[in-house]
Amino acid sequence: MHIPFTDKKQEFRYERKFPVKLGQLSKSELEWEIKTNSFFFSEIYQKRQINSIYLDTASFELYTDNVVGQSRRFKFRIRWYGEDIQYATDPTLEIKVKYGLTGDKWLYPLPNFKVADLNQKKLIQLAKENSVAELIVEQLHFLNPVLLNTYERKYYLSQNKKFRVTLDDTMHFYRFIHGFDTLPNKRKSDTAFVLELKYLPQDDAMANGVSKQFPFRLDKYSKYITGCDCFYDLD
Repeated sequence: MHIPFTDKKQEFRYERKFPVKLGQLSKSELEWEIKTNSFFFSEIYQKRQINSIYLDTASFELYTDNVVGQSRRFKFRIRWYGEDIQYATDPTLEIKVKYGLTGDKWLYPLPNFKVADLNQKKLIQLAKENSVAELIVEQLHFLNPVLLNTYERKYYLSQNKKFRVTLDDTMHFYRFIHGFDTLPNKRKSDTAFVLELKYLPQDDAMANGVSKQFPFRLDKYSKYITGCDCFYDLD
């Protein structure tokens, strides 16, 4: 998908993911590995539930771009926080931009909405109500909600403040169907946790000293790809 806009400041960073399969380590063991890392990570913020509605074209072009690893690729999603997945409070339209191994995220606040009411028309209306840039609104004419994903996240920061770690668990996926007050087909995956290490490009050399202390290996992982594979035959 080609997106012809550059209205946002580019602030790229690395996001290294370490998926942990069911049965590999417990949550308490994972937290111990984070906190005993020699870079001295400590927990910041409160644990919270994250809810994301992913958008894609009718032919799942964004899914395909991510699977084949296009050097420049995008994800469109709507994100909000809290345990209520039927009503989106203080939601944000997020555009994740990937250039090679680094990524950026552009954020556009949206009005609150009832999740069951969301479709392409409603999405465009919400964006216009909050004066989202016209170039962004134009892209929404090609996108529809296809997947809802929820999970819990904990946050950690290194003592030198150069590295952030997030730990995700309790991941659930729902096929998005407009008009359903209760989303059907709730699914889980065989990945129990996702640990993610985030840092700026200038700290890449130092980052190896952080990641080599984790007892699991760096690997690709996408909640969007995982969720779509639960419900859609896209091979």
